[in-house]
Amino acid sequence: MIRFFLFVFLLVSINSLCQNQLLIIKNDRVIVRYQPGDEFVYKRKSKKEKTRSFIISINDSTIVTNVDTIATHQVERVYFKQGNFLNVVGGFLVTGGVLIFLVDQVNVLFVQGDEASINENVATISLVSIGIGLPMMLAKKNAHRVGFKKRLRIIDRNSPFYYTESRFQPKGYISPHIPRN
Repeated sequence: MIRFFLFVFLLVSINSLCQNQLLIIKNDRVIVRYQPGDEFVYKRKSKKEKTRSFIISINDSTIVTNVDTIATHQVERVYFKQGNFLNVVGGFLVTGGVLIFLVDQVNVLFVQGDEASINENVATISLVSIGIGLPMMLAKKNAHRVGFKKRLRIIDRNSPFYYTESRFQPKGYISPHIPRN
């Protein structure tokens, strides 16, 4: 009888170690990784409003949240912030526009020894680069449609995409046939 309880205890403890992860994959690259306890904002195919919830458990084909239990094929959109190339270019334009104006003011005040004045050409260049760069920097796509390019996948510990810590996660797809060194 004790062996039976020990066997059942071992089975339960082994299953508790195997946490599934919910991934959004685009072109064999993991974009977002969700684990139990993470915030998950999504929109169902049957509802018009988005739902903000926390993941309690991830099963083979369902996601158990504190609001509802949903299947992966019912999710139409997933909401998360993702930066892109335009955000980086916008940041450089805004930083460059501010730096051009500040360097010109330092040049006028300390190098030339004149009173503070605004040069029209420098101000025009600075305002145009800030005006173009600010919308580029702030425009982040936060709604991602699950479908052809972006796939919602539930993986277990045996998958090559499974990683316990995000700092050890490699960039791109790692083949399970090539050993990791």
